[in-house]
Amino acid sequence: AIISASMSNAQLTRDQFLESCIQLIDEKIRSGMDQETYDLVRISRQAAIINLLASTLILVSVVTISLILL
Repeated sequence: AIISASMSNAQLTRDQFLESCIQLIDEKIRSGMDQETYDLVRISRQAAIINLLASTLILVSVVTISLILL
C-alpha cells in the first residue's frame, strides 16, 4: 500500500511538472507573438495530435485485420 501511494504521488508530481512546463512554454510563445500567430500555433498543435491519433487508429486497424486474416 505504501509503494502504491508513493507511485501515485510520483505520478501526480510528474503530471504537475509537465503541466507547469506546458504552461510556461505557452506563456513564452504568447509573449513572443501576437494573438493571431498564437492561435495558429495552437491549432497546428491540435492538428498534429489529431494526425497522431489517426495514424495510431490506422495502425491498430491494419494489425487487427492482418490478425483476422491469419
